Order: sequence, then C-alpha cells, then structure tokens
Amino acid sequence: MLPHVHHEHGDEARELRNCDSRRRHPEIRVRRSQVVPNHAVHAEAALRRLDLQLVYVHIVAADRERSAEILSWYRDFIRNAPEELNGFFAFLTVPPAPPFPDDLQLQKVCGVVWNWAGSPDEADGIFAEVRELQPVLDGIQPMPLAALNGAFDAVYPHGDQWYWRSDVVSEIPDEAVAAHVQFAETMPSWKSTMHLYPIDGAVTRKGADETAWTKRDGGWVQVMVGVDPDPANRELVGDWCVSYWEALHPYSAGGGYVNMMMEEGEDRVRASYGANYERLAQVKATYDPGNLFHVNQNIKPA
Repeated sequence: MLPHVHHEHGDEARELRNCDSRRRHPEIRVRRSQVVPNHAVHAEAALRRLDLQLVYVHIVAADRERSAEILSWYRDFIRNAPEELNGFFAFLTVPPAPPFPDDLQLQKVCGVVWNWAGSPDEADGIFAEVRELQPVLDGIQPMPLAALNGAFDAVYPHGDQWYWRSDVVSEIPDEAVAAHVQFAETMPSWKSTMHLYPIDGAVTRKGADETAWTKRDGGWVQVMVGVDPDPANRELVGDWCVSYWEALHPYSAGGGYVNMMMEEGEDRVRASYGANYERLAQVKATYDPGNLFHVNQNIKPA
C-alpha cells in the first residue's frame, strides 16, 4: 500500500511484453496480475523505480463500539488527506501475539493502517488529528517500504482457507456504514476482516482506457475476506463473506478488483474491466486464441 502520490493502484507501474507485441499492441501495457493469467505466454515486468526508501507507518485502532463513528470520520478525512498520506480502513481482530498489548489481543476493533511518505519532521503533525480520536492502539515507526509490504505475512501463512468478495464503491453512505458495523460484529474468525482501500492520488491521473483497470474516478476498493486455518471452517468463513458482500453490494459502483474475487461468473469479470473488456478480448484472441490461460478471472478470446 503506497501513499497516493506514488501509488498506481497497488504496485509500481509494470510494462508487459510478449515478443514484439508491445510495438503492435501498446494496450498490453497494463498491470501484471490483471493480464498474465489471460493474455501472455511469456511476460517480462519492468518496474519503475521509486525513490522511496522509508515510510512512517501508523497503526491505530478503536473499540468496536465506536465503529460507526470511526468509519464515518475516516470516510470524510481521507478525501482531503495530502497525497503523501495513505491509509486503509479495516474491521479486524487484534492478532494474539506481540507487539500487540495483551489486553487487546483477540479483541474485535476497527482501525486504520496509515503510511506517510512525506518529511519525517511532519509525521507527528499529520497524525495529530488521528490521535485526537483517542484510539486504544496507537503506534508509529519508520519502516522500509519492503517491510511494510510484508508486514502481515506472519498473520496469514500459506495454507489458510480464504474466501474473498470485492466491490468498488464511490460513496459510503450512513446506511452502508450501519451494514458494515453489523457484519463486523459477526466476523467468524480472528483472521477474517474487511478492508477499504482508497482510489485516489496517482491512480486517478491515468485514463480509464490506459490500462486494463477502469475504476479510476475515486472511491474505494472494498474487500471482505473470510479466513481460517482449519479446512472444517471453510463454509463458515465463506458464508459470512458472501452474506456481507450481498448486504453491501447495493452501494457498489460496479465491478470489483479481480485479485480479490473468486469464481463469480463472466458478468462480474466484465463489470470489473468495463469498457476495456472488448479491447482486452481482442488482445487475448491474438496471443491466446485457444484460451490456454483460463484460470482466475478469465477474459475469453473475442
């Protein structure tokens, strides 16, 4: 999660090539994970270098009784935040391990994971308004960007049972806040969660037709995740996730983020790529007419 000024929807800009395809199909320049399963037999990723070595990470959490208040505050605050600041909202359970305080471990809370990529001297001032909320958990530290990207790896090791549902939302009305709070109270496992990732800053400076992903006019990527290490709880976390998504889907702006979707049908894939779907299907027909790469969120050859 990069600050908005550096963030091109989830990772650095990547350029994909298939032999000499870039010259003939400049539209192949799209986000890697959106394309590799469906568009390229061989892909080479060239990462744009970011002059960003260190970010200030600020984790805050509040009692779940304040969930509606904190989510409403976050909804309004993040829209006017400086581009050097980014933060995703979450309903979560405090992990049962250090460095989290013993009295908070396994408690359901709401919170925001912030990161600040501006001047270190300005970090305390930037987070002053956040601290006025008097969170029960309040920690800030400088952290290498690579460490931030892997900060939650230990919480979610390989082998956990996962079920995802995603939507893009342009607004979070009070009615949606109330529905969020209802499902946050019933998270079925301590690893289950809901995140809201802002769509703003650098991502909005790309046109909707410049990459595969079209939802660049603001709002949030909203993702519900049911997670548990025990296969016996697969249906439990999946049912919670689907019910949560169905309750919030009426507030969707259309489509989701394909990295955070299950096998939900072709209509959901089309909605996620929007007007770009037909163009991507033409590219798929050129490079994979037999639909060899058909897993994940498949774009069928035109």
